Amino acid sequence: MALAIPLGGMVYPWLRQRTLHARVIMLVSELDQRTAELEEANQTLNRLAGLDTVTSLANHSAFQEFLRDEWRRAIRGRAMSRTDQQGAFRVAHRICAGIEGLALEHPESDGSPCVTASVGVATSTPAVDSS
Repeated sequence: MALAIPLGGMVYPWLRQRTLHARVIMLVSELDQRTAELEEANQTLNRLAGLDTVTSLANHSAFQEFLRDEWRRAIRGRAMSRTDQQGAFRVAHRICAGIEGLALEHPESDGSPCVTASVGVATSTPAVDSS
């Protein structure tokens, strides 16, 4: 009996520690799962926040974010122009011609029986101190 008391005194803390360790592992696993679910929900929310609910096209906020990213990239590239003003006009013309070439009917329009587009062009050379 003298051996059972010290042995019993050692087994209980070891068993308690093992139980706590198993609980911690389970909680960490659950936390990892919840974190993954939260990250997925945030990605979905960010994607939806940039879309127009009617057209499912990028909205103004998405355009502004895209423009900021492109501006920063142009600054990193030392403001090297990828397209000059004439090139921008050519791209705009191709966009309009491509849309008109689809000949999508627009019967309610007073201006044209088909969908058309009007595209504006602006050019600028980004600088570090500009926005």
